[in-house]
Amino acid sequence: MHLQTQRMRVMSISFENSVHHVPGTYSDEVKRITKNILVFSAGGFGHVPIPLPKPLRQQGASHMPASKRKYMASFVGTLTGAHGTLRQIMYNVFTRWAQQRSNTPSALLTNKSSDVYIGKLSSWTAVMCDSVVQLLPRGFGRSSFHVYETLEMKLLPLYIYWDGDTPWLPYIGTQADVIFSTPLSNATKMVEYFATLSDKDLLQLEMRTVKFYQSHYTYSGIVQQIMRYCRGGVSISDLRCQGVPPSIRGFNDKHQLEAGLALLRGTGLNITGEYQIGR
Repeated sequence: MHLQTQRMRVMSISFENSVHHVPGTYSDEVKRITKNILVFSAGGFGHVPIPLPKPLRQQGASHMPASKRKYMASFVGTLTGAHGTLRQIMYNVFTRWAQQRSNTPSALLTNKSSDVYIGKLSSWTAVMCDSVVQLLPRGFGRSSFHVYETLEMKLLPLYIYWDGDTPWLPYIGTQADVIFSTPLSNATKMVEYFATLSDKDLLQLEMRTVKFYQSHYTYSGIVQQIMRYCRGGVSISDLRCQGVPPSIRGFNDKHQLEAGLALLRGTGLNITGEYQIGR
């Protein structure tokens, strides 16, 4: 019996932490067995989104009142490289947004800051703790490692993805769904919404992560949720199957970049400048 035939008769489970080694994407031989593989993916391509596992290392935030924080929103990371295109556009969009808010009569503003910080720096955790909203654009794949750093620090996460692409977040629609998400074209509106909330309401949103972090977002919690899913599906697990996206990396792939930019322009978002994939 051929090896391929044996494999076709066996149900397999794969756990993927990136989009580099997903079964069924790089060889014709593997493509013939993908119907028998259930892929739990943290990177952004598979059947079931799971959190990106990470070692515990960050201190929890001090949770000063939102009205006392220096920045309304921040992203502390690089803007270049293979994952930089969406981040570059986000930087331009939020720079204009902050400028517009600074020119708005104070009577029309909330008591929150209009400042935004986007960039890389050594004191990045301090900037995060001094920000109301954490901007979390997708990375090389559809997922964002920074999302899980934010959850560990018990701060307010806003995951940002390409318009027209598939967001990749775990536990969507369940009790453990604590990550806010938005396509890039709507990101400033989401931040405006958070700016209207009281300090008490924002603190409650931040503290939602505390309830589910250990049980759903740590190594042991992720493994437990996967085991429950394999035993009883959604009846005993908060993981959800959302189907395989149409492409491995979406619009972050250099061959699809123009399609992503065209969709963004179609939303009316003001996009200027030249954007290229870094690799």
